[in-house]
Amino acid sequence: MSRPPSRREPGRAPVTPGQAATARAATARAATAGAATERVATERAANSAATRRAAPTRIAEPLVWSFDGSLARCLADLEDTLRRVLVQLGDVGSVVVRVDVSLPALKQRVQAGDALQPSWSAFMGRLTHRYGLPAAPRVHPTRATGPLFVLVVAYRS
Repeated sequence: MSRPPSRREPGRAPVTPGQAATARAATARAATAGAATERVATERAANSAATRRAAPTRIAEPLVWSFDGSLARCLADLEDTLRRVLVQLGDVGSVVVRVDVSLPALKQRVQAGDALQPSWSAFMGRLTHRYGLPAAPRVHPTRATGPLFVLVVAYRS
């Protein structure tokens, strides 16, 4: 009686039929687990894509107004505009307020007799405490000629 030729690789022990069945079952379980893992990963990716579509992270264009005239009138109009904007925006994720001040225009107003204090400090105090802003408005002095004040409001929903 002759034996069939061996199909084993050199250096490996022969495999019995029971071991082969066990190996096939383990391979099948691994393939099933791999498919389940792949399915879960696909579902997670789809859910995260749906979440990204549902909650856009794009920041809206900033809202911009310019004010020119007497200092007291500009500050009153700026505060009124900011109050109206905050009411219209309602509950948003975050708000940043910036006030650009044209130094050449401010110099002209001061030379014309407008007093910067105490109206400026009272204005900044009201903006900081009255409207529930997370931080005081940023004041950015510019050397560009143009309107006395530019109000910039950026927000994220």
